[in-house]
Amino acid sequence: MGAMTEQMEALTNGIFRAARDRRAFVKELKETVPPMRARFREAHAEMARKSRAERSAFLADLKAKVAELQEGFRAAHAEMASEVRGTLEAGEAARQQEAQAGRAQRLDFVRNLREDVAHLLGEFAADIEGARRAWFGSTPVAGPADQGEEAPAPAPKAKKAKRTKMSR
Repeated sequence: MGAMTEQMEALTNGIFRAARDRRAFVKELKETVPPMRARFREAHAEMARKSRAERSAFLADLKAKVAELQEGFRAAHAEMASEVRGTLEAGEAARQQEAQAGRAQRLDFVRNLREDVAHLLGEFAADIEGARRAWFGSTPVAGPADQGEEAPAPAPKAKKAKRTKMSR
């Protein structure tokens, strides 16, 4: 045999060996990949379960915290509303007391003013009577009403003329 035959034989043996190795590799892959994929699916499913559980726990905790905050806000709001209501009621009561006191003061003022005016009118009438006595003697002068005659009717008041644009 020649060198070429040996080389051809070595090449053919190399091709067969490579094909056999490739078939062995594919066979090994067929045997090892499905269990590997199954383990991957199981790991993925477990991660999904854990992640879902963690998200559920987080959301439950978040809901509880939000509910607690909302309850705190409601309580604070109710307390503030109660304080404001109390302040407003106290202010309204004070305002009503002040109004009542002011009304009483105004009524006292008007009553005193009426008394003062009545007193002044009495004094004025006494002064007029004294002046009459000084001028006419101690007996008052009889007027038309005292003598049985009717007193003259007062003169009618003149109506005011309406103002027009021209008279302004």
